[in-house]
Parts: sequence; C-alpha cells; structure tokens
Amino acid sequence: MSEILFVDVSELSLKKKCSNSMTPEHISAVLQLTRNRSEAEHSHLAGIRELEGNGYELSVVKYVRKERKTEEVKTVTALIAEMEQRAAEYMAAVECLKSELKDLLDRGL
Repeated sequence: MSEILFVDVSELSLKKKCSNSMTPEHISAVLQLTRNRSEAEHSHLAGIRELEGNGYELSVVKYVRKERKTEEVKTVTALIAEMEQRAAEYMAAVECLKSELKDLLDRGL
C-alpha cells in the first residue's frame, strides 16, 4: 500500500511581512523528511484509508497534527487585578519605609 507524505513547512521558515523564506537548515530538514519518508513533528505518512476517511482532502493541516504549546493567557481583568495588587504592595512598602525614616528622624539619628 502506498502512502502520501505530508510535510508542514509553516514552522520551518523565516516569517516576513509579505512572504516567508527558508534557510539552508530549513531546506535540509525538509529534504531529510522527504528522503527518509519519516514521520516527525512536522510530517505524517497517510495511507489510502486515512485519505478516504478525510474525504480525500489533501490539506496538510488535516494530517500533520501540531502539538500546541499552551501558555498561560491572562485576561485583561486578571492583569489589572494583578497590577492593582502589586501597586498596593508597593504603596504599603513605601508607607513602611516612610514610617521607619520618621522614627529615625524623631530619635535624632
């Protein structure tokens, strides 16, 4: 049974405003994948049954599954609350320092 190798090169290129370009390293990586017909993070070998299951659609994104790196995304409300908390902590520290300096001045130091 023959298989089709799908390679997603979207992350194997330098992003520019109007177009993307590939470095020699990117090109080597793609050539290695295609020569070896290997599955990796950016490639997938699909058999006829899998193609059939996807309605014979040949879109790379149907076959190459990206592991999305999830980062903690804070809402604007959470960021504002965090800023307010830090501002309150800062102001408390300033007031404490003022009090200590006043005590030193009152004692004549």
